[in-house]
Amino acid sequence: MSNYPPGVTGNEIEIAGPSWEGTIERSCDQTDVTIQILNDDSVRTLRLLSHHGRPLEAREIRSACPDFFLAECPAKDIDVDAWAFGGVLHWTCPACSHEYEESE
Repeated sequence: MSNYPPGVTGNEIEIAGPSWEGTIERSCDQTDVTIQILNDDSVRTLRLLSHHGRPLEAREIRSACPDFFLAECPAKDIDVDAWAFGGVLHWTCPACSHEYEESE
């Protein structure tokens, strides 16, 4: 008999916690990063540009809407907070929020 509530084994990460936590150096490899548009004018501009019937080029998007772009993630060789559990290292890119899982 255990002191855990029904359905809880004690091996869950919220209870057991990670086996390691710390800061490591990593690079994000995402090449299609979307930065959210912050205003309605940018949305209207992108709609007008896209009516030409061809895919928009990154430079067109950047010049028309500086708050929105598709590009390679700028996070290269940066320190990130990471944690490990069950032989898997977890970290999240601070620039684009992409989540990574790496086998230890």
